[in-house]
This record gives sequence, structure tokens and C-alpha cells, in this order.
Amino acid sequence: MRLKTTVANAGIGDERTDGALTRLEKDVLAPKPKVVLIMYGTNDSYVDKGATESRLTVEKYRETWFRSLRRFARMARSRSS
Repeated sequence: MRLKTTVANAGIGDERTDGALTRLEKDVLAPKPKVVLIMYGTNDSYVDKGATESRLTVEKYRETWFRSLRRFARMARSRSS
């Protein structure tokens, strides 16, 4: 079976989860997608070249990522019908 689909990637390279959250409504949900895939977190924990620590501490990563993920899911679900 073949399905006619359109895939739109709203990701921005090197963006952290908190930045994506500010764009979610306009860039992802406004076009009313039927399916939303959320793939964030890697950039938040990335260790930049020359750095010895990741961009966020483990505690901040946990707090930001889980809070943002819950908010992403809540927003996407509230717009689905």
C-alpha cells in the first residue's frame, strides 16, 4: 500500500530544546500536521569543541528536556482532532 504524504522538517541545526519550544506553535503546529515527531535533546547535552563541559548540566538538562518534552506533547495533543 502506498500513501501520499508530505514530510516537513522544522528542525534547525544546533538548536536546543528551549529554542524549539519557542517556535513550536508557528513552525510545527500551525500547518496542522497529522503526525509530529519530536527529536530533541542531543544539542542540549553536546560538548562544544574546546569545552570540557556539556552545554547544560545534567540537572538543567533533565529539568529543561523533560519539562519541554511534556509541553511539546501537550501542545501537539491539544491541537489534534
